[in-house]
Amino acid sequence: MSERIEQAVIAEQQVKISLGKALEDAVEAEANAETAYKEAKAETVKARRAALRGGWDEKSLRKLGLLKTARTSKKTDTQPQDEEAKAASEASPGSEHH
Repeated sequence: MSERIEQAVIAEQQVKISLGKALEDAVEAEANAETAYKEAKAETVKARRAALRGGWDEKSLRKLGLLKTARTSKKTDTQPQDEEAKAASEASPGSEHH
């Protein structure tokens, strides 16, 4: 009987190890995806700024689907920053927003 108990415990441990490894892999994949997303957002901000400096206007870029929404020029302290503004501030602190 003790051999069956030992086998059952070992089987449970193997399942737990397998599930733990799967969770570890998923957490790592999520971290990699978050890093890639932040990098992509920063590149989008840089490219948008370059397009605006190069002669494009926000209205035309919005029509082409390259800008999500109209940007507001004034924000209150109670309003959360949008993702583009966050990425812009992370990408180049102190530079002006267009």
